Amino acid sequence: MRGCQAGKHARPRAFVLLIGLLVAVAGHAWRLLAPSQAYCSNFGAARPVRCDRQAGIRILRTTAACAGAETSEVPDDVEGSRLQQVKELRRARERDAEEAADGPEDEAAEETAPLRRVPFATWPVAAVAGLGALDCGYLTSVKLSLAPLACPVNSAEACVKVLESPWASVGPVPLAAIGLLAYGGILAMSLSPDVDKKLLWWLCFGMAIASLGLMAVLILVLQTPCPYCAASAFCSAALLALVEVGSARSEGSMPRRTIVGMAGLVALGALRGGTLPVQATEGGEEGYGSLIERYKPDHPPVRSTSSEADIALARHLTKVGAACYSTWWCPHCQEQREEFGKEAVALAPFVECSSASRKQLPICKEKGDDIPGYPTWIYGGKVFRGGKELSELAKMTGFSEYPAAAFKKREGKDLEYIWGRGIDDAD
Repeated sequence: MRGCQAGKHARPRAFVLLIGLLVAVAGHAWRLLAPSQAYCSNFGAARPVRCDRQAGIRILRTTAACAGAETSEVPDDVEGSRLQQVKELRRARERDAEEAADGPEDEAAEETAPLRRVPFATWPVAAVAGLGALDCGYLTSVKLSLAPLACPVNSAEACVKVLESPWASVGPVPLAAIGLLAYGGILAMSLSPDVDKKLLWWLCFGMAIASLGLMAVLILVLQTPCPYCAASAFCSAALLALVEVGSARSEGSMPRRTIVGMAGLVALGALRGGTLPVQATEGGEEGYGSLIERYKPDHPPVRSTSSEADIALARHLTKVGAACYSTWWCPHCQEQREEFGKEAVALAPFVECSSASRKQLPICKEKGDDIPGYPTWIYGGKVFRGGKELSELAKMTGFSEYPAAAFKKREGKDLEYIWGRGIDDAD
């Protein structure tokens, strides 16, 4: 089991501002890196023509397709920008005619001439990677410590359901920590003077694929909004698009539409994953966030039943001076209470640490750093962080009246009202 601490719920505004900043960075980078194109209509057969930018003015470079247009085909009543384009085409044909008089040129080579090479701009990549690293770094610190998770959505269970799910870790390693390492690697590579564009591209591509899969899990399996996960996926989508466009332009070619399209698909998945509605529990039962608000400053009623072993252990823990410091608003504390069952929890040595306004009570404040988060067990002068199974508590305090097998671990159905469906069942 994990633990938690008091923390104010953040507003959705923070998530909106983060997404807006990412969109602004990606849009500005696209404007700098995207190739400019114009079209030579040839008055009947629209064909692409390559362009260059010099001092803010587009200078048309004709191809064999445009060179085929005769002067007589150009109407005299063309106005505005169309007239300017026609004049540019006329001058271009005159220059081509003069060059042809000096010596024939290979029209095929002109037609396949590459776009102007643009240096690979790495600052947008570094900026987006930095935002992704901050996002994953925060989730990693929450996962590894007992720090509170600031919730941008109006539901306590929605904030912790994803972070505490089996999908949030690869073995003992939090998935957010892997993302932190990946974003840190991209940030370091983008700041390097000699950027390995191929390695950078593959790293961004792999992150985009992983984000796409995780967004599918979030939308189809967990069905719970996760703004932090969505922000990370949006960052990976922006990185893939930026690196693909930047690499292509630095080589004088066009970005691949399939890759840019895939980045767009990941971004759409991130948008959906961050704005999913909070699922109501079956039968219209209120969510855990509403439940604790209704019962505060008391804990919601425990639903599981106690065995004789559970009751005997609860009495033993009180007798030997063990204490579990917990709060009414902490879902991990409620999970610890469910481990005892409704009969034994009244006998167990739980100490309430929070007032109705979520202020730490003096009885817990005087413990200082001995209570880094909730729940925290203290026995024999030793501090044990996080929730414990009853078999662990029995071993920790030397309880031998019942064997470890007598203590039943609460299943996902017993904890469903706290974490939502399908979390513990997947373990």
